[in-house]
Amino acid sequence: MPSIRPESIRQAELWQGLEQLGECRNPTLRWILQGFDQNFEKKLHELKTTWNQKIRTYYRDVLSLNTRETPLQVIWKLDDNGWFIRLVEERYPDLDFAELVALRRYITEAKQVDGYFTDMIAQNALNESRRYAEERLKIYDLKEIVKTLFQFYRRSPDSDIFGKYYLKTHAIEVYIVPCIVFSMLIEEDFLDMAIGTMAHELAHGFHHVGADKDGLTWSTFAQCEPELVEGLAEFYTREYARSIENSRPQVLRAFKKTAAYLPEPYRRYEQWGTGHGLETVYQAFIEARRNDVRTFDAFDSGLKETGRRLREAE
Repeated sequence: MPSIRPESIRQAELWQGLEQLGECRNPTLRWILQGFDQNFEKKLHELKTTWNQKIRTYYRDVLSLNTRETPLQVIWKLDDNGWFIRLVEERYPDLDFAELVALRRYITEAKQVDGYFTDMIAQNALNESRRYAEERLKIYDLKEIVKTLFQFYRRSPDSDIFGKYYLKTHAIEVYIVPCIVFSMLIEEDFLDMAIGTMAHELAHGFHHVGADKDGLTWSTFAQCEPELVEGLAEFYTREYARSIENSRPQVLRAFKKTAAYLPEPYRRYEQWGTGHGLETVYQAFIEARRNDVRTFDAFDSGLKETGRRLREAE
């Protein structure tokens, strides 16, 4: 069984507390960990510097909030104390996720070119290779894999697989390995997937401890319904992805693909539809913080009232 050890100070920081990585059976995990410097370190640095600052600037502008009094520290970890890595090792020790995605893509493309293979020998060869790929895929059910590995709220309401916002310390953790594996399954780049993850967690931080012009924060944030807290975070993550769509459309594409797998608390905000833009949601958000609104339904009612007032003022 190949041994995996950190080869740099940077790796040692990420590997801290994950002693089980001395030996790793899953081929995808081995590829990620053994080739981390070559394949992901540059992207992680870009995420940590460039995109970290871009997202913060966007939230300061659209929310008119600042976090000077309560800084939001972002911590990068391979995993949440090895939880995800251990699950992959336990359930799928031999599964190469890259092979799974490549075979799925091949089957789709083989069907598309089928009509061009008019020669009988070529047609038989194509069909045989496609059948082989389909048989390989039968071993692993993609939907079941996603369900097993990416069950949100599996551990606690304030934690998901990709990242976490700590209510007491206001620190944010982004978990790299789950983001890499999931980005592979949805066929998007790790960086674009992780930008959305960081935007979501930073949104929690700004919503909670970002101070408005009067220095007020959301003191009852911890008592709010998950549908409200996660809905607002997803709304602003989506709007950030839309704001950079012309320069980096992959982020919005990755966001949409990820959203398709999220549970209802993360997606209930979609019922707001397209009738409520940034200004309407912002006004309703500020009023909700000041009026101790804690439920999704109460916020939704306030949002509709805010929208009515803004339309009348036009």
